Amino acid sequence: MPATLVTRVRDRPRVRVEDLTVLLLTHPGGPVALQALDSLRLQDRRPDRVVVTGLASDDTEIADARQHPLIAEDGVTLLARDPASSSDDVSLWRVIEDARADLDVGPGHWLWILHDDSVPEPDALDNLIEATRRSSGVGIVGPKLVRADDPRRLVSVGHRITRGGRLLDTDVARELDQGQHDHRVDVIGVPMPGMLIRTDVLDEVGGLDKAFDDDTEGLDLSWRSHLRGHRVVVATDAVVRQGENGY
Repeated sequence: MPATLVTRVRDRPRVRVEDLTVLLLTHPGGPVALQALDSLRLQDRRPDRVVVTGLASDDTEIADARQHPLIAEDGVTLLARDPASSSDDVSLWRVIEDARADLDVGPGHWLWILHDDSVPEPDALDNLIEATRRSSGVGIVGPKLVRADDPRRLVSVGHRITRGGRLLDTDVARELDQGQHDHRVDVIGVPMPGMLIRTDVLDEVGGLDKAFDDDTEGLDLSWRSHLRGHRVVVATDAVVRQGENGY
């Protein structure tokens, strides 16, 4: 990271996680929303609201979700995005932009992006938040992603690239998780599944770039956040089991 950028990052104050929204990205035929709500209720730190994409507000699954203990008993707000705005032929940037437009939030708000086949460990969110407290200037935090069908195997521990711009993540995805990458903190980028991002950072960089897709959105968003002076870090103690739909 250039010295000038490091200086800008260090000058930035710590921003507390005052308010947090989970953006749950669904797809036709995917896991039901109740499974995701189950994993969110197990979190040490509960979100303030959950935005579900791909299911209409009058869908029977949404009706069931409103009866879920996370919503009915714990008081977490549930919002449903119309599937017309989040179908398979609509880009991820549009889904996130539409969902972001629904939120009337102030400073200290963060967005946690999960796919319908993302299963965070119970302490995942708490550890992501702790990573924002350890140092100033953090705008994006990513978890350690492991395979849903074999949690011993890594999917991603943040993005790394060569000087020529080639991704170095393919080797990591073949490895058993033995803590060999747990020393990583600052990274060039993190994938979208499990990403925790400050809403003001997302707004500052202009959201996702329409030109990027095929799982490159997270790297591009992270890179542009770096250029704005925000740190991108990976919290390797925050583990999310990730299926094939989200990576």
